[in-house]
Amino acid sequence: MDSDLEADGILPYLESLKISAFTKVKLIKGQTQNVTIGPNASFLDNEVTSCSEIRQVKEVENSNQLKCNNPNNNSEAIERNEMVPLIPFRQVLKEYEILRQRKVQEALHSHSLKFELFSAKQSVIRKQNWIRQQQKNEEKVLLYEKEVMIALKKYDEEKINEQKRIDQYEQELEDERKKVAAALEAKKKENELLNQCFDNQSEFQSTFQEIMMNIKSCEGDELIVELSESWKHCKDLNDLMMALMEKCKESISEHERDMTEMVLNRMKDLKNKIHQVIESYQQKKQEQAKIETEINNSPNIGSDEKSATCEENKCSDSPLEEYIGKSQLEVYTSIIDYYQKYIASFRELSHHENFKQFRFDLKKAVNLSVNTISAANSDHLHDKYMKLSNLLHGKNVIIGDLQITASKHPEGIKYCIDLLAKKFVLQGDLMVSGNPESAFSFATIIVSIWNESPEFGNILLAYFFKECTYLVPFYPPRLVDQTDQEYYESQGYRYADGKVEDQDKFLKRMTGTMRLYFAILLSSPNKSQNQHPYFISHAWIWIVSVLKLKPRVDITATMFHTFFETVGFQMLNLYQKQFSKLLKYFIEDYFPSMKKIDSGGPVARLDCLIQEFKNNGNRFSAPKGLLSCNYW
Repeated sequence: MDSDLEADGILPYLESLKISAFTKVKLIKGQTQNVTIGPNASFLDNEVTSCSEIRQVKEVENSNQLKCNNPNNNSEAIERNEMVPLIPFRQVLKEYEILRQRKVQEALHSHSLKFELFSAKQSVIRKQNWIRQQQKNEEKVLLYEKEVMIALKKYDEEKINEQKRIDQYEQELEDERKKVAAALEAKKKENELLNQCFDNQSEFQSTFQEIMMNIKSCEGDELIVELSESWKHCKDLNDLMMALMEKCKESISEHERDMTEMVLNRMKDLKNKIHQVIESYQQKKQEQAKIETEINNSPNIGSDEKSATCEENKCSDSPLEEYIGKSQLEVYTSIIDYYQKYIASFRELSHHENFKQFRFDLKKAVNLSVNTISAANSDHLHDKYMKLSNLLHGKNVIIGDLQITASKHPEGIKYCIDLLAKKFVLQGDLMVSGNPESAFSFATIIVSIWNESPEFGNILLAYFFKECTYLVPFYPPRLVDQTDQEYYESQGYRYADGKVEDQDKFLKRMTGTMRLYFAILLSSPNKSQNQHPYFISHAWIWIVSVLKLKPRVDITATMFHTFFETVGFQMLNLYQKQFSKLLKYFIEDYFPSMKKIDSGGPVARLDCLIQEFKNNGNRFSAPKGLLSCNYW
C-alpha cells in the first residue's frame, strides 16, 4: 500500500521529469562520459551534485508551473511536496519501469480482449453472412428448380409441337411424294406419247423422202402431171405433220398421237397410190416399147423407114439428155479424170505412216489460214492470201510457233493444193450457208490463187462438182440395182445413223455451195493481177444448160433463186438484152412449167424474188458483201 501511495505521489514528478529529461541532457552532454539514465547509470560525486541541483531547479519549475496552472491547489501541492521525501533516482526508474510494464500488460490485455471481442463479432458476422448466403443459395436452388421445371414443361410442349410439325411435314412429304409420283407417271405417259409421235414423224419423213425421190426419178411429162396432185397432197400432209409436232412440243395427249398416226397412215396410202401410178405408167410404157419393137421388126416395113425410125429413137432416147448436156458431160468427165490422176500423184505422201506429222502440219497451215479469212480490212485479206500463196509455192510459212514448208517433200505442194481446194469448197456448207456475205471474202482469195496455180482451179472445180453436181449442171439418174442410199448420195444427200438428210438441211447446204461458186464468177482478184481465171461467161453457159433440162422438185427452184440473187444483176449489166430475153423465157415459159410439178418453199421463194425483180423495174439487186475491184 505504501509503495502504491508513494508511486502516486511521485507521478507528477515523473511526468515533469519525462518532459525535461532529454532537454537537460544537452546541458550535461559535455560534462559526463557515463550512462546517466536507466538501471545501468553510474554517477560521479560532482555529477550527483549537479543532478541534485538540477532536480532542485526542476522541482522549483514544476512547483511554479503547478501554481500557475492551478492556483487553488498550490498550497496543497506545496504541502504534499513537503511531505514527499526525496526518492533515489534508481528506485524511481524501477518503479516507473514496473508501472510501464503494468500499463503495457493492461494494454495488451485490453487489446487481447478487444481482439477476442472483434473475433467473436466477426465470427457472428461470418455466421450470419453464411446463413444469409445459404438462404440465398437455397433461394437460387429453388428458383433454378422452378426455372428447370418451367423449361422442362416448355421443352415437353415444344417437343409435342415439334412432333406435330414432323407429323405434318411427313404428311406433306407424303402428299408431295404422291403428287411427284403422279406427275412422273403423267410425264412418263407423256414421254411415251411423244416418243410414239416422234416415231410416227420419223416414219412419215422416211415415207415422204421416198415419195419425193420416186417422183424426182420419174420420167415423162404425163407421169409428172399425173402425180402433181398427189405430190401437192404429200406436201399438205407434211405441213400438217409439222404443225402437229410443233403442238406436241407445247402439250401432248392421245389425240395428237392418234392424229400423227392418222397422217402417217394417209401418207402410206398415198405412197402406195403413187407407187401404183408409177408402176402402171412404166408397164404402159413397156407395152408401148414392145409394140414399137414388133413394128420395127415387121417385114412389111422398108429398110429406109426402119433406119429413119432408129435414128429418130437415137436422137430422142439419148440416155443422159434429160440429166446433163453433152458439152457439160465432157467438161464434167475431164475434170473428174484430172482430179483422179492428180490424187494418185501424191499417194505416197497421203498414205505413208512416216509422213503423218508432216501431213498434220500442212493441214494445220491450210485450216488456220482459211478459217480466219474475213473481209475485216484489206490488210487482213492480203495477209491470208500471202500465207496461202507462199505455202503453195514451197516457201516458209509461220503458223503459230511452227515454221511450215510444203516443199520439204516432193509431193507436199500437190498435197497442199488438194487440201486447200477441198477446204474452200467446204466453206460453202460451214460458213456461206449461214452467212452469205462471207462468200465474197473467200472468192476473192480463191480467184487470186487460181491465177497463180491453174491446177488449183481444176481441183477446186472437181470438189465443187463432187459436192454439188447441180453446178455442172447434172441431175444424176437412178441406176439399175442402185439402193436408195446410193441414189440419194449421188444427188448430194448425206446419211447419218442410216437416215437420209432432212430436205431443208440439204437445200441450205446446196445453196451455200452454189453461192460460193457464183461469187467466184463475180469477184475480182488482187489488184496486182490483171486477169480473171474463171470469168462470168461460165454463168451464161450454166443457166442456158439448166434451161435445157427438165426441172426437178425443190432443187431446180433453189438453183435459180441462188443464181439470180448472186449474179443476176451482173448478168443484166453484161448481156443486157440477151439476158433479158432469157429471163422473159424463164418467167413466161419455164417457171410456169416448174410450178406444175413443184409448189414447195423453194418455188415460193423464187416467185417472191421474181416479183421483187418486176417491182424493181426488171432489175436485180447487187448481193450484199460484194467487194470492189480495188478493195485489196
